[in-house]
Amino acid sequence: MSTSLIIVGVSFNYKKNIFNKNVKRIVNREKYFQQKYYPPHTTLIGDASKLYIGKNLNTDGAIFDTRKGAIIIENDVTILPNSVLMGPMCIGQNSTIKTGTQIYGTTIVGAHCTLGGEIKNTLIGNYSNKGHYGYIGDAYIGDWCNLGAGVTASNLKNTASDIVIKQPYTTPYSIGNKGGCVIGNYSKIGVGVYLDTATIVSICCNMTNTTIRDKYYLPFMWHNNKKYEFKKALVHINNWMAFKNQQLTEVEKKILDHLYQQENGEENL
Repeated sequence: MSTSLIIVGVSFNYKKNIFNKNVKRIVNREKYFQQKYYPPHTTLIGDASKLYIGKNLNTDGAIFDTRKGAIIIENDVTILPNSVLMGPMCIGQNSTIKTGTQIYGTTIVGAHCTLGGEIKNTLIGNYSNKGHYGYIGDAYIGDWCNLGAGVTASNLKNTASDIVIKQPYTTPYSIGNKGGCVIGNYSKIGVGVYLDTATIVSICCNMTNTTIRDKYYLPFMWHNNKKYEFKKALVHINNWMAFKNQQLTEVEKKILDHLYQQENGEENL
């Protein structure tokens, strides 16, 4: 059987998508960014030719380290003082990096994101927030996710042994000894939550328990062990989207309804 999981309505292979392709994605993007310059009031460690800066960068006091690979900053990005960015990485347009953020290599950040804390080898979708202290590494965060202050996800067992991924509809498979969280589109992780190694949270979940020990959560989970009411989920998603002047389209609602029906056998629209 396939070693894939459903988090956004498509097949997603944990090992293949997170661990093998981030560097290739960054190198491919590097080809299309010609603007190279050393921004004033910043510190550069490494080769300036590996620093690609889009239009309207707003930064003062950031540190860029290109010794291990290129750093690509797309248009209209804000990087607040004392942030450290280590390549290879790409930061999507209209994103904000908050003061003191540490982002390590092989990280790709989508558009309109807000980031803080410590991040390593992570793929973050569009319109997602991890805006406060806490660590995530070797992870996948979908679109329109929010990780509250202090959210931290383990990416290594205390035994340093292999991590085996187990979830419905697939055979168990090993991903080596490093594996962080997978968070599906529209899911929210509450303040101070600790996620166990390689925890998988599917789409449209709202997780609030301080420590999450289960390894896999089905779509539309509410407070870790209850079913999220569909209409309530749509209201909450639109509340979050309004912060960034967006709303769910009718097509997106129908997709979510289809996924909800798959899990519950209920039609809501």
